[in-house]
Amino acid sequence: MRKVFFVVLALVAFILSSCIGPTPLVPPNIPTDAPIQDGQTNVDVDGVLLQWAATGENLTYDLYLRRVTRSVGTWQLVASNLTEPRYVLTNLEPNSKYEWKVLSRDPRGRTVESPIFSFETAPHLYVVQAVEYNSGGPVEGVLVCFFDESELLVQKTTNAEGLVKFATDRESLKIVMKKYARGVSIVEGLKPTGKEAKTVPIRLATNHPDPNDPINSNLALNVEILDLSNNPIDITQPITANFKVQITFNTQHLPRLIYSKLGSIPGAGTITNPRSSASNVYLATFTMGIAGFKGEVPLYVVAYDANDNRYEKIIYLTIQQSTYALDNLYRPEKDLLMAITRRRGIEFYSLPGLENILPEVAPEGSNLLVLIRWKLWSAASGKDRPDAYNVYRSFDGENYTLIATVPYSTTYNYAYDFSSELSPGKRVWYAVSAVKGDFETELVDFGSVVPLDVFNVQLISPADKETNVSRRPIFKFKPTKQLFSPEGTVTYNFNVAIYPWVQSETYPMTAFDEEGNLVNFSTTNTNVVEVSFAEHKWYMFWVASGVVSPLFECPDMLEAGQTYDWTVGYAYAIVEDEDSVAISVACDWIYSSLRYRFDPISYMEQDAFNQFTVGSGL
Repeated sequence: MRKVFFVVLALVAFILSSCIGPTPLVPPNIPTDAPIQDGQTNVDVDGVLLQWAATGENLTYDLYLRRVTRSVGTWQLVASNLTEPRYVLTNLEPNSKYEWKVLSRDPRGRTVESPIFSFETAPHLYVVQAVEYNSGGPVEGVLVCFFDESELLVQKTTNAEGLVKFATDRESLKIVMKKYARGVSIVEGLKPTGKEAKTVPIRLATNHPDPNDPINSNLALNVEILDLSNNPIDITQPITANFKVQITFNTQHLPRLIYSKLGSIPGAGTITNPRSSASNVYLATFTMGIAGFKGEVPLYVVAYDANDNRYEKIIYLTIQQSTYALDNLYRPEKDLLMAITRRRGIEFYSLPGLENILPEVAPEGSNLLVLIRWKLWSAASGKDRPDAYNVYRSFDGENYTLIATVPYSTTYNYAYDFSSELSPGKRVWYAVSAVKGDFETELVDFGSVVPLDVFNVQLISPADKETNVSRRPIFKFKPTKQLFSPEGTVTYNFNVAIYPWVQSETYPMTAFDEEGNLVNFSTTNTNVVEVSFAEHKWYMFWVASGVVSPLFECPDMLEAGQTYDWTVGYAYAIVEDEDSVAISVACDWIYSSLRYRFDPISYMEQDAFNQFTVGSGL
């Protein structure tokens, strides 16, 4: 009887559980400790963590998102089959409203949808890119701290492109950038950048690699704006005349350089002239000319110390020009548009003289910049002389951005664009206008150019350390990469240089033609180039007044038993079309700072020299 009772009881329990059914799903909701609440405003655009809570076991989630503009957008499936109730959003638009919802699913296939939640991103976007230096490549892993005065708002780390993004309601920020083995880099007075990144050099530390070392702290840059009589200027009012800028740099290291420039970031004179500079001082005063500038114009002050800590201060001034009523202004005429890719990077900041070369920058290991040059104004044109020229850049041929204002000069009739947005194979357009007083001409189209990629040269024969080489050797080498361009066929150019310096001190040797010109060897592919010693006349040579000149003719064969080094003295690839030139330089070096001058910027030493010893036979 008792056994029957338990059987009946079990049967009743089974029937009751079958009637109750599975636990119903509950719509997901936002927990109170989630970082983004429903209706939250001033949300960042990158690294936005959405969290929700749901009841059930082994649930998976689909996340939907839509941007609300004038009309409600369509739902986009952002992620599906998530096993955790959280997801990080990236690359959102600033100053935008977003709605999101979650679909929860259990192992039986039952689903339930959350309410629609919303948030609004902050109005002001700051995009910062850490680079090796002006025209250099990106630096990954840099800690970027965003401050509003002394308040730390957020810390982010740069990605492989050297980028971080941050959206906020603050209209001006200070950023501090740190990475071990690099100097501290600070920018003060940064306004929202929009989608175009603010590039900030963060250079290799010279002596003290730890950015948190107390000796790298307490950096300060004080800037005073004075009139020409040294009286303070109220910069909330328009500036109508030239003025002075007095700069005090505080650092625990020795000071190295102080720069100042209106309109664009200053650096080495090679690519940022005209600008003001002073070296090895804590205090500097410069006179700033306002010709060509109008409206809101940034004044950039940049200082470096001996550890390559960098401090940049941006002060926005309102400049008011006199009225230019006539329209008899000279229109710019293009002289040259050239994209320059350099295999080995150069740091575009330094004392006057030789630039400091490093084997690392962008594209990785290189520089990339564009030279925009116009013809000098002449009184014979019958047109009024401009006060300045404005240079504009576009990546679509339609929408142009001002990148430089160059005051009129008989020396500086050019500008360099060294934006981190430049890239091999990416077409870029330029236009230039003339400015006088408050008047600016229409933009004059300077055409477009497609920068080339980098390449190097492989030395093949004679091989390094080879012995018993012919007294009339055949030099063999080849480009390491085939370059292509939509603007035409890319041509590689080289010469061969022989250095008899292993056993004696004398001049290097290369081939010259009957007119005393360097013999150039060219190819359009990556096949092996052969240069026969016997087929050319070889001369000892040197450089005089910047010109490579033959000194005296060499014998028609190398000296038996002598040891030599050989290399390609210069190597560059070039392509031209009707409106531009693109050049990629692999090397251009003779000795010390001497070069052949095919590199438009500076000298660039070769990676390899093959040493060989001549045999006794022919």
